[in-house]
Amino acid sequence: MRLEIDDSSLSASFVARIAGLRQEGELKPLGPDDVSALSMGPRDVLETVLCAFQGAGSDGCYEGCRVMLCFAQEFEGDRPVDSLGRLRPGAFVSASAFEDYLRSEPRYRALAVLAEWKPMGAPETSGHGHAAAQKLLVRRDGANWEQMYLNMELRGTGEKRRWLVMSIYKHDFDKGSIGR
Repeated sequence: MRLEIDDSSLSASFVARIAGLRQEGELKPLGPDDVSALSMGPRDVLETVLCAFQGAGSDGCYEGCRVMLCFAQEFEGDRPVDSLGRLRPGAFVSASAFEDYLRSEPRYRALAVLAEWKPMGAPETSGHGHAAAQKLLVRRDGANWEQMYLNMELRGTGEKRRWLVMSIYKHDFDKGSIGR
């Protein structure tokens, strides 16, 4: 007797078996080709980073911090906030140091406990398309929407060109939900 197997049942079986390999909410690993400017524009970087932060809540925002650092321009030996008050994720030496900062800083705490986010229009580009600023709204559970800007620049050459997060800026925050 010959056993007949169709492709759809094999695919369904395969998907069911590998579904448990990644924890719920964990992003799939991205390779060098996946993050190049040819594959990811500013909107894609924004979505990847903020989806990693979204819903972390009391479990911590380590995954979001880790993903953000993967897309951040490195700033060695520098303060995490520049003279204009913009947060520079690339100034942190580790995801856990970045997480500690977000949890302790009222202005940027919304990222540590992000419940929802939405972009406000398309990214504004400058520098002949080599810089982008995305205005967005972020919200923690039970709190008001807060404005945030994510500033990115196109860096690198050739196939290694990619969008990097330079800074995050929030000029306001919901003071009524600081303890959350």
